[in-house]
Amino acid sequence: MSLSIDVNDLDLGEVEFFEEQSGVSLSDLQDGAMTAKAVIALVCVVKRRDDPEYTMDDARKVKLSEFSVGADPTTAEDESAS
Repeated sequence: MSLSIDVNDLDLGEVEFFEEQSGVSLSDLQDGAMTAKAVIALVCVVKRRDDPEYTMDDARKVKLSEFSVGADPTTAEDESAS
């Protein structure tokens, strides 16, 4: 699995969920405040698009090597096609 996250693609509800779960604002994240809790919340937000039942506990199992933040979203799609 490879997950690329473009924070500019989040809708307002996703930003709200992220901020509630992580305790940091999206602007803090963009300024480099990348706490583990913020990463978990961000992964959860993105994964819930395809699986509304995806939980924070599910996101805690994702390895750091499996995603990137702010990268070109086509990167993950290209890698999963190979």
